[in-house]
Amino acid sequence: MTPPTPRHRARRPARPPLLPTLTLLLVGVFATSQAQPTEDTRARFAKLEAQGIAVGQITLSINNIFDTSKPGENKRLYRFANRIHVTTRPSAIRSQLLFEPGDPIVAQNIEESERLLRSNPFIFDASIQVLRIEDGRADLLVETRDNWTLFPELALSRSGGETRWTLGLEEDNILGTGSAVTVSRRRDDDRSSTNFAFSDRNVGRSWIALDLRYRDSDDGEARRFRVAQPFYSLQSRVSAGFDVFTEDREEPLFSRGSEVGRFRQDQRGLNAWWGVSNGLVDGWTTRYRFGVVVNDNQFDVPEEEPPTPLIPADRDLRYPFVSVERVEDRFEKVQNFNQIMQTEDLFLGRSYSLSLGYAGTSIGADRSAFIVNAAGTTNYGNPSEALLTLSGRLSGRLESGTVRNGRARIDARYVRRQSARRSAFVGTRIEFGKNLDVDRPIILGGRTGLRGYDRAFGNGDASALFTVEQRFFTDWFPWRLFRVGGAVFADVGRTWGEDVTGREDSRWLADVGIGLRLGNARGNNNTVFHLDVAKPLESGPDIDSGLQVSFEAKRGF
Repeated sequence: MTPPTPRHRARRPARPPLLPTLTLLLVGVFATSQAQPTEDTRARFAKLEAQGIAVGQITLSINNIFDTSKPGENKRLYRFANRIHVTTRPSAIRSQLLFEPGDPIVAQNIEESERLLRSNPFIFDASIQVLRIEDGRADLLVETRDNWTLFPELALSRSGGETRWTLGLEEDNILGTGSAVTVSRRRDDDRSSTNFAFSDRNVGRSWIALDLRYRDSDDGEARRFRVAQPFYSLQSRVSAGFDVFTEDREEPLFSRGSEVGRFRQDQRGLNAWWGVSNGLVDGWTTRYRFGVVVNDNQFDVPEEEPPTPLIPADRDLRYPFVSVERVEDRFEKVQNFNQIMQTEDLFLGRSYSLSLGYAGTSIGADRSAFIVNAAGTTNYGNPSEALLTLSGRLSGRLESGTVRNGRARIDARYVRRQSARRSAFVGTRIEFGKNLDVDRPIILGGRTGLRGYDRAFGNGDASALFTVEQRFFTDWFPWRLFRVGGAVFADVGRTWGEDVTGREDSRWLADVGIGLRLGNARGNNNTVFHLDVAKPLESGPDIDSGLQVSFEAKRGF
């Protein structure tokens, strides 16, 4: 039901300029990327590829967590950790290589195999080298180093005015097989829950991935079963999958950071697809997918809650879809970009995708609608000097000639390398909405980048966020476990349009702060722990003017 509209509406502030911003995005996505990868693994193996050399014997060197040949790591505690750690099985490594003995050497396959290995949470780093060349064959050495993968989940954090804690156990490499399992108990402002998850990206040493999840919370349950063979490489030709999920929960609605109502959501979903690709051709991979989606959302007033006009309208969308995706083969190995003193595989090319579906009452949907999803990314520059990344997303439904739940988001990220230990970061995010579903407002707050304010302080149908950071990467390596970095930052943002109560907030909000960054040098190498202290620069009865302290694990700096 549509919330009541105030009788006297204030003059609406001007929104951010939509047309110039979208024009900038489209020019960026389809223009020629200027980022150039450095000559590394591919350059070395390209010479062998040109000579028609084949793959000979493949030797694996799977190293333990700590290198005890180094004086700083030859300690009793580290030797004990190596002894009790089960190193990754050779079969788990071989199953992710894109080549076998006897195959002709293809430099792109060698380079991408390194990336696939490094993308595992249980592998710290990976490299592929030539041992010897004899009789037209090159014997290869695949060398990896393991991460520590058994972690107690002990977390207490506060961000955006919300306190959260987690107690659990996580193992990312069960007995060296590459499978992962997590059992945890979590608490935040919305719910308490017991969680279980199991995943394996190479079931039976195949490219079939399995993902199982279950959550039992004080406001409902969630279940998910997903099995798929993804497009695991740029050369992959076939993909297929099946994803089914159910979830019921209670969700809050916010106005200026305060909860103004709750609704209960019962969701049932299915996504099944089949995809084909012609592989990598002239530096590009094109992928086509065909499938069907079922997404049934039923909403109601929670028990013991008073009736409210803010309950979202039910949605039952069932539709076939077709999609196309294009990805450019441009990557570079870097350090001190999003991680601290770790090898990163940075995407420097362009990618874009488009998905179209049609829901009709004749196939069980509660309405007729065209469903559109589109995305694009491009990069300019070089990470050793300066790199600009532009990305955008567009989604929505066209119902009876009207756009419903239309969303457009544009992100710009600029990183300027000042030295090997310092970089400057500038980020911009602009988001627009049209006829948004009540349960899908555009939110701005502590959870979405405005670090000095409550988690959902502002919401409406448009937002803008600007962030500036001075980043520091040190060579401090305490206990040989964490890499240390830091940041000084400022955030500025605001929302436009009415929230669920019909209120508008025309204020620009700003904060400043400092942060400590801890790179996980022995665990999941995509994780950086953030300890941020932010001070809001605006004041008012609805603003907590004290320091906002947060400690969270994120996927980058």
